[in-house]
Amino acid sequence: MKTIIRTAMLSMALIVALNLPSFASGENATPYSFNYAVLYKSIVMNNKAIEASIAVHTKSSAKVSTLKVCSCEILRMKSTNDEFQNVAVMSEKVNNGDISNDLKIAASVIAQEKKQIKERFFDVVKTSKKVSAATDCKSLITVLKVSYDDLKVYDIIDADVRSQVKSQK
Repeated sequence: MKTIIRTAMLSMALIVALNLPSFASGENATPYSFNYAVLYKSIVMNNKAIEASIAVHTKSSAKVSTLKVCSCEILRMKSTNDEFQNVAVMSEKVNNGDISNDLKIAASVIAQEKKQIKERFFDVVKTSKKVSAATDCKSLITVLKVSYDDLKVYDIIDADVRSQVKSQK
């Protein structure tokens, strides 16, 4: 019961302190005002980051994510009609023990996909960011959505299947 009263009193004191009128000091032209929107946004973004790290940690502790590697490129695409930003093209491959080689294969699959996108759909395709991780792509999406609120996933390509099809040709 004491903690509830203490928390309520502290909350009231904080609200009163933040709502006190502020006055301009000798060097300031206008009074300083507290920006609630910035505070709210920082709290929400911090909670998203914590939730994402918990989700990734939960999956990695289950040893699901170390079985695959994921390569991702965040693209900016522009055509005569549309322009899209923060579009993620992802490639996932089973980890065969050589992570660097697996990531190279996954990155080459993304390069092929970018070439197809540029030839068929968009005039300009530029890479904003490249990310590679020893995890599955769904976990990587969760982490990336913290940094990019408007992230759109174009596709998660299975690099194993693409490399098999390429070798059969």
